[in-house]
Amino acid sequence: DYERALPLYDSIISFFRRANFSDNVVLTLKDKIAAYDSLHKYKEAYETYKEYATLVDSARIKNISNQIEDLEIQKNVNQLIIEKTSLELDLAKNKTRLFFIFTLFLIVLSISVFVVFRLGKTKKLFKELQESNRQVVIAKAKAEEGEKMKNAFIKNMCHEVRTPLNAINGFSELITNEEIPLEEKKEFPFNIFF
Repeated sequence: DYERALPLYDSIISFFRRANFSDNVVLTLKDKIAAYDSLHKYKEAYETYKEYATLVDSARIKNISNQIEDLEIQKNVNQLIIEKTSLELDLAKNKTRLFFIFTLFLIVLSISVFVVFRLGKTKKLFKELQESNRQVVIAKAKAEEGEKMKNAFIKNMCHEVRTPLNAINGFSELITNEEIPLEEKKEFPFNIFF
């Protein structure tokens, strides 16, 4: 009985509107339109259809708005994912740079330690060379002093040996000289030894 169903549809629609069940309102309006159409009340059916079309359009607009919001959210999520990926790539690049810088620092530090070690060793060898040169100079000075002492000794010995030899030689010549009397000649050997 469509006549009795129409007020029931109105109360159901009113309930669904208060409960904010817009999808159920649309379905009930569709049934109400069918009831008016069956009763050949086309004007009321048309008015109800306009309300139905408005609700369907607003539902579609709401649905499209929700889809747009979902797409905006998806777009924002995708942008965040892209930013996250970009930050991760930057982080990886920074880690690589940091690793490279750290490796370079270790290499420079190793080279510096090696150079300092080599400089220390070279300095030590230089000091040893200076000490060796100093000892060579001292040894040379001692050798030159020894040579001078040897030459002085030889000169002194030559002088010390030559002087008595000259005396012996001189007295020997005097002994062989025939002009000197024999008594004087007897004292010469005594003079030669003392």
